[in-house]
Amino acid sequence: MLTVLVSIATTIGVLGLIENSYLAAYINVLLFVAYRPFYYTVVSDYCAKVFGVETFGKVYGAVICLAGLFNFSQAALDTITYRLCGGDPRPANAVLLAAAVVVGVALVAFVRNRGREERREILKQEARAAREGGECLWPEGAGYGSV
Repeated sequence: MLTVLVSIATTIGVLGLIENSYLAAYINVLLFVAYRPFYYTVVSDYCAKVFGVETFGKVYGAVICLAGLFNFSQAALDTITYRLCGGDPRPANAVLLAAAVVVGVALVAFVRNRGREERREILKQEARAAREGGECLWPEGAGYGSV
């Protein structure tokens, strides 16, 4: 899901760079309308899975607070757009797109590596439990060969 989220965000950013295209503008708006609720769902799910339900409120609150703080940069982006770029938002959009791609790819890589480490740890515990005659730690149907 996180990869889809980053891909859609990147597509929205790229569409925002296309000049004089009503089709790109309409697709951009439609994607953004669909993206926003998807974003909040994935971020809350990510926070719950990575940081646990015990700290979910604090972590999710911090994420939303950080997003609110970044909203204050809107005034600076408007100033850059109108004073330095003559009203052309594409340079600012390009910088935001590059930042989103870098952060998004780093986040996807981090989550993928963390998932591999977690699965490796479960396998170690499973092997230890099998040697000691313990119970299986994998959920039913999630063993070898399942999708």
